[in-house]
Amino acid sequence: MRTAVVFVLLSLNAWTACKEKPSFPSELTQYSEPVQGILPYFQGTRMDPFWPHSKDRPADLRRMNNAIFRTEQDKPASALDHAKGKYSLVTFFYSSCVGLCPLIAENMKNLSSRIEDQSDIQFISITIDPEIDDVKALQKFRAKHSIAQTNWILLTGDKKATESLAREQFAGEIKIKEGKAGLVDFVHTENVFLLDKEGYLRGVYRARGVGDFPRLLADLKRLRDGDRKN
Repeated sequence: MRTAVVFVLLSLNAWTACKEKPSFPSELTQYSEPVQGILPYFQGTRMDPFWPHSKDRPADLRRMNNAIFRTEQDKPASALDHAKGKYSLVTFFYSSCVGLCPLIAENMKNLSSRIEDQSDIQFISITIDPEIDDVKALQKFRAKHSIAQTNWILLTGDKKATESLAREQFAGEIKIKEGKAGLVDFVHTENVFLLDKEGYLRGVYRARGVGDFPRLLADLKRLRDGDRKN
């Protein structure tokens, strides 16, 4: 009989524990219920994923900001205005880079060749060395790497604004290190960032290789399909 009582008590304790609400780690700052078929936004300093369940959006979603850049045609361009209206694939580079940047440029050209309909697509590459990379340097970079796509935009602008954009909106680090022969090299993000038509960040992928590109293309399709339904 005593054994039976113990068994019943243990069962009741287990049943009570199952009915308790699940506990989340104390460091979790945001929680958003995923929505099937919808890409998340990214929220706050921790880049928490956020799925909207209404038309309201938090103010701290990661998004292209209003920094002013200059195009290859030496015309001013608001980064946010430039990103609006099309799906944007954003990368960072600098023209004197001899390793990572040319590799990313080639990989992005490879990605471009996989997208048949580019009527609503644009590639945006922003230099992290604007003190050297003026308008002419951008033009030379395009020619050197045979970037023929007319929907591929190269931008240069204020150094602080560029670093702020990379860090605060895309969580992309930029550091300076001494290179060969005393020259300055940059350690910068090797990612490509997918923005929706309103300039919000919706996906982050490695651009150093092409292994993430199938996922990027699938996510781009999900964005397009979702917008067409709405």
